[in-house]
Amino acid sequence: MFQMNNKKLLKFPVEITDEALARVFKLKNFYFLYVDICIFTLTPLLALWLRLDSWDLVMKFDRGLFLALSVFIPIKFVCLHLLGCYRRYWRFASTEDLLQIAAACAAISLSESIILSFAYVYGQSEVYLLPRSFPISDGLLTFVGVGAARLSIIAFDKSLRQRRLVCAPEKVAIYGAGNAGVALLDAIRQNGRPTLEPVVFIDDDPKKLDLKIRGISVLGSRKQLPALCDRFKVKRVVIAMPSAGGVAIRE
Repeated sequence: MFQMNNKKLLKFPVEITDEALARVFKLKNFYFLYVDICIFTLTPLLALWLRLDSWDLVMKFDRGLFLALSVFIPIKFVCLHLLGCYRRYWRFASTEDLLQIAAACAAISLSESIILSFAYVYGQSEVYLLPRSFPISDGLLTFVGVGAARLSIIAFDKSLRQRRLVCAPEKVAIYGAGNAGVALLDAIRQNGRPTLEPVVFIDDDPKKLDLKIRGISVLGSRKQLPALCDRFKVKRVVIAMPSAGGVAIRE
């Protein structure tokens, strides 16, 4: 009985700690924490090396670098967390997400500059041994590392989806080179597992003939449709023209 209670007592603090961390951070992609720890540890070393161009000189900043890391790494986590960088779905990241990372890194550089300024004026520690350009270099390298880690999710996801394609997509022609046709083309290309491959645009407007839209040419009207289907081995025609009448659709 005593052993069972003892085991429960040993597990209880661990469970409470994990639950508390989950509630405080509410991280949707917790694995980025481990990646960021590596990035936050390497960027100060790289920042000093780029500034001094010598590892021998970098090693002379060992005590100040250790004190700076113990303060700056928590600041980086706080800035990224406050701007929601750990609560985003990076598979569908956009320019707005990168701007959030840039804003967080700017806040990191500003915080580091303020702390180092106080250390220069009032402190007696070894932090003052860090170069004054250190916060800017560290912030830029942090942005590059954190941004690359997030964008790699997009590249990996795209590569994985392409490998999952079992058969070649079916070649189709899009009838209508207007807004509806372009929207349809974008929707097909954004599909994770596309079953259709647009190869040619068809439009009755002679002004659009021989133009390229998203890399696909407008090569004729519906009268040339049979010849174009034979030429590009098209098996299906997708109509993307809301104003098309019944006669045009039947043809």
